[in-house]
Amino acid sequence: MNNLLEMKHVAVNFAAYGGTVQAVRDISFSIEEGQTVALVGESGCGKSITAKTIMGLVKKPGKVMEGSQIIFEGTDIAKYSSKEWKKFRGKECSMIFQDALVSLNPTMKIGKQIQGLRAAPLGGRPGQLPQAVPGGRIQRHVRADHRPAQGIHRQENLAERRPARLRRIGIDMIHRIEETTSTNDDARDAKYRHGDIVWAERQTAGRGQRGHKWSSAEGLNLTFSLVLEPRFLPAGEQFLLNEAVALALTDTFAQFGIAARIKWTNDIYAGDKKLVGILIEHSYSGQTLARTIVGIGINVNQTEFDPALPNPVSMAMVAVW
Repeated sequence: MNNLLEMKHVAVNFAAYGGTVQAVRDISFSIEEGQTVALVGESGCGKSITAKTIMGLVKKPGKVMEGSQIIFEGTDIAKYSSKEWKKFRGKECSMIFQDALVSLNPTMKIGKQIQGLRAAPLGGRPGQLPQAVPGGRIQRHVRADHRPAQGIHRQENLAERRPARLRRIGIDMIHRIEETTSTNDDARDAKYRHGDIVWAERQTAGRGQRGHKWSSAEGLNLTFSLVLEPRFLPAGEQFLLNEAVALALTDTFAQFGIAARIKWTNDIYAGDKKLVGILIEHSYSGQTLARTIVGIGINVNQTEFDPALPNPVSMAMVAVW
């Protein structure tokens, strides 16, 4: 069979605060017509960047390096102009992102974001904000309800398959506090339900594992606690929650060009410096978990730290914005 797509020695670099991040390094593979290929790898290894490279979605400070070839139906699309990319996307090839909601900017009207797409009527009005449209329709906005001439990826509408009992994430689930000792302490209040987030602008006694103190500059970072009620999970498998939280955070940082790594069980590092602290506290009902409080502190915009702290870093210092 003929190759539909060939990636030859593709490399993608990002210019970051601390130097160059090599997000994709000399990757080569091919996809034949009618073939399904899955890229498998750990969080932050470059899977999403590879897909975005195929779609011409790598933007500054990212750069597809010279010598990279992306051959689609015999044409090296890596050399496409902006105008040629616009013709290519949607008509010849399309991409469905991991979470359709994050593919739309919540502060911009839908019509502004889908200009240029051959979108069929989808139920949401162009003047609406994304959060006013049901999740399934949002994903159809992203898909633009059309089929590319050569489909590299086909995905069911997962949004419509989610259990009805899951609450839709919304502003009503985020509870902001000006000042508190620790968001984990506040989150113990029974008024907070599964999925609620308690977020504080200022913590006076933030804490980490083994009694360590979590220090954060007011208004520059994120300090919050997530309330979970994982009653389905046996107490002996509670570490699965640590894994899920840590992996979700590294996936998020990858979207900012940060090659984060997990220092099990409670820290996220960028290089050899600490970016995130995690404190997970459980209560039990017999042999299962009854309630879990996931405390997370993320250094976001802080660039000056207490000299007594051994190795802090922030997103502002390492991210590719």
